[in-house]
Amino acid sequence: MFVGDAAALGASTILGGNATTRETKAKQIFASNIPTFMTAGATAVVESSLENVKVTASYTVPTMFMRIAGVDNIQLRSTANVLIDTTVTDGNIC
Repeated sequence: MFVGDAAALGASTILGGNATTRETKAKQIFASNIPTFMTAGATAVVESSLENVKVTASYTVPTMFMRIAGVDNIQLRSTANVLIDTTVTDGNIC
């Protein structure tokens, strides 16, 4: 489940963007990369500043074999934190 990573990395590449722009972009990337079977149980919390984008993604995933033991779904959570180099002035991010 690297959707949170993709959202944080994608939002961090917006040069000259403010925190709101980065948060919006991160949520768009997150939503567009969630598998359809997980969309109902997936959420993303985005925190952003000029130097940082942090995405905490939570997923409720249905189980198959664990249902035998009475576990119908499990909760997964991941956090991605990207630090942005604000000294870049020539437009090259690599």
